[in-house]
Amino acid sequence: MPIIKNCDICGSKPESLFRLQGVHSDSFVSICPNDGLVFLSPSPTLEQLHEYYSNNYDDDYRKEIKSDGVVPYENFEVSFSRINKHLALPEGHVLDIGSGMGWAIDVFRKYLPSSSYFAIEASNFCQIELSKKSITLVTNDFYSHWEKEYEEYFSIIHLRHVFEHFLEPNLALQKIRKSLTKDGLLYLCVPDMLNPMSPIKTFWFRLVHSHYYTENTLGALLRKNGYKIIDSNRDEKLFELWIIARVDSSSTESESRAINEASKIKGIISRMLKRERSIKINYGIKKIIK
Repeated sequence: MPIIKNCDICGSKPESLFRLQGVHSDSFVSICPNDGLVFLSPSPTLEQLHEYYSNNYDDDYRKEIKSDGVVPYENFEVSFSRINKHLALPEGHVLDIGSGMGWAIDVFRKYLPSSSYFAIEASNFCQIELSKKSITLVTNDFYSHWEKEYEEYFSIIHLRHVFEHFLEPNLALQKIRKSLTKDGLLYLCVPDMLNPMSPIKTFWFRLVHSHYYTENTLGALLRKNGYKIIDSNRDEKLFELWIIARVDSSSTESESRAINEASKIKGIISRMLKRERSIKINYGIKKIIK
């Protein structure tokens, strides 16, 4: 059965904004009235999502991995340049979560050739490519108990446009926290809910993205789960935000309170929907006139 979700930061019941329909589920784009966290509810189960990511996600959203197109290495060069400013050691164990074809690891290996590289990836197709590159597959199921075998093991954990897919972000951050070394770096890069792309209803919001973050709401989740933020910023050209964090044993759940951005986000969504409806109407009128 679909899972009815409350806010992952404060536990409040969300306000539903509009229905989002898709081929494998229907859901409502919802927002927490207390802090502005945007997420989908109800959502598919973890089992349904794992099956989808294993067999169907590539054909729906990652067609480029099966083509001879240009590999977007520049995105991962940017990831490494942000992380590199905070690296304490030139080598270690690097985990790429949602690794796809291992493109991030291709880049990291150039700069950290002595490090060992690991991946978590659900796609059956991508796992074959990772094996060819001698990248150790930790698990194909993030929500398995992989962290028990890798306690305080990874010096870098990298997620680029992956964390927004996680149905249970608190649990995800707890699992990652257990596997980070004491001085390890967690890099999260996600779409920026304060700077969404058009069309917002048919492109920005999609059923595979269970959560939509701002720097404020993602930071609140990190603090809630025992992290200290050491660097962050927004990239308006790429419509994304990024945060680098470390484990912080002194962090407490009481520090997870977020500034309420609900009204600001609702205003952004409303204006974009209105503008897109206007464009659609004008286009229809022009077709009729012709």
